Amino acid sequence: MPVTHKLYGPIVKNIYDGTVDLGAHTFKVALMSSAHTLNQDHENWADVSANEISSTGDYTAGGITLAIASSQMTYATRVTSVICSSETVFSTSGTISANYAVVYGSTNNKLVSCVDFGGAEASVDGEYKITWTDSKLKTVTVSP
Repeated sequence: MPVTHKLYGPIVKNIYDGTVDLGAHTFKVALMSSAHTLNQDHENWADVSANEISSTGDYTAGGITLAIASSQMTYATRVTSVICSSETVFSTSGTISANYAVVYGSTNNKLVSCVDFGGAEASVDGEYKITWTDSKLKTVTVSP
């Protein structure tokens, strides 16, 4: 099954009304178990946090910080991309298995997006990381 990456519905409202500031707030990426079910109507970390994987090895509960600054956003011809580090490393020596990754604002615990791995993904030689395509957290295209 292919990997998919979807926005949570309320994130658009939260960006427009200033609740979420991509250029100023701190964001985290947390790993979720198979018990997680993507519901794009969810808005808060508390809606999904019960499905976070257990802390094993050197995985940190609540996830890893992913800094996004306004200078890390690009726009060209109706396409906006949010740039991030090329990789997010969760563990270098643990045994981790996760089915999803959830991005949320740790400043106010608002959900941003969910990556569905299409099944369980396990650490390899103790390492668990996400490699973001072209160092982009998310790309949004506005329809003409």
